[in-house]
Amino acid sequence: MAAANSFIAGPYVAPSVRAGDVLSDAIDGDVEVGGYSDGPLPWPRRKKSGRHSLILCDDLVRAVKTESGEAIQYWFGVSAVTVWKWRVALDVDRQNNAGTQKLYRDLKPSKLTPKRTAKGRETIASTDAVERMAATKRGKPAHPNTKAALLTAAKAPKPEGWGKRANQWMRDGKKSRGSKSVSDSGAITRAVFSTESGEHLREAYTEAYERAAELHTEASEILRAAARDPEVRTARSRAMKEAWADPDVRNARLEGIRDESKRNAMSDRMKQVYSDPEIRAKMIAATTAGKRTPEARAKRSKIQKEKLATPEAREKLKAAATRRFSDMGARAAMSAKLKAYHAKKKDSDIKKKK
Repeated sequence: MAAANSFIAGPYVAPSVRAGDVLSDAIDGDVEVGGYSDGPLPWPRRKKSGRHSLILCDDLVRAVKTESGEAIQYWFGVSAVTVWKWRVALDVDRQNNAGTQKLYRDLKPSKLTPKRTAKGRETIASTDAVERMAATKRGKPAHPNTKAALLTAAKAPKPEGWGKRANQWMRDGKKSRGSKSVSDSGAITRAVFSTESGEHLREAYTEAYERAAELHTEASEILRAAARDPEVRTARSRAMKEAWADPDVRNARLEGIRDESKRNAMSDRMKQVYSDPEIRAKMIAATTAGKRTPEARAKRSKIQKEKLATPEAREKLKAAATRRFSDMGARAAMSAKLKAYHAKKKDSDIKKKK
């Protein structure tokens, strides 16, 4: 590991000047040179009484923007306060300074030992720490930078195998929550809240629930905005394809479909949705409009051509049609559908002429 006071982008050459010359300081403008400093790397200093200060110019500006504070202090012979003032004036911080970043990386193994890391995680996971963090966020809307970061993360391409890992996380989460039913947990909650000592807990629960509702609304808005972005839709489609390529994921989904109770529950939910005439009309209108677009028709035509591209596929389709028309019941049903369609179309044409 390199020394903490070593340069990463040197050398830095002092300007060739003499006492009485003028240099342009990055903070104060033109200043008179009074000589050179006596540090390990001599640099032009100002002409004034008392402690001499260096002139922030040329390679010194580049060094302040690039090197760590320890290296600047050592080689130029200045204090930590002086380096801090220079960094503030040049808009430099630990995030955009390569030398500071490298110093943190080099010192991380010696500073963040496994023991210290474990202790920090234990402290931040404590009830008091969680409550303090929640108090600072409670009742405040998400920062615009947070929303922007969520959108950027949603648009970013996912690494290979991300869909498989995400499904595994969800499966592990379901297992960790246990098998206790919602009704059992609700009964326990009501029993606790009914006691006198549970009054403050009920207030805290109500406040947390309201805050969760606000966060859910904000997150829904962010997700809806991201879902309309073509890049997000492409990334989501790619992730779903990766997930379905995993045999374990497919088998788990098929097991859920084969479960009669789950199928009945899903059917009941769909019936409730379709029982609303407005929702049903909107879904039918959206589906119909999507099918009538030139892009949708071209896509369906392309799929049909791909299906019939080989002789085997054409023979298979012909055999299926033959079996369908050999059934008298199926032929009668298809004939009835065609008659109803033509009758409806005829009525529609008459209404248009009127």
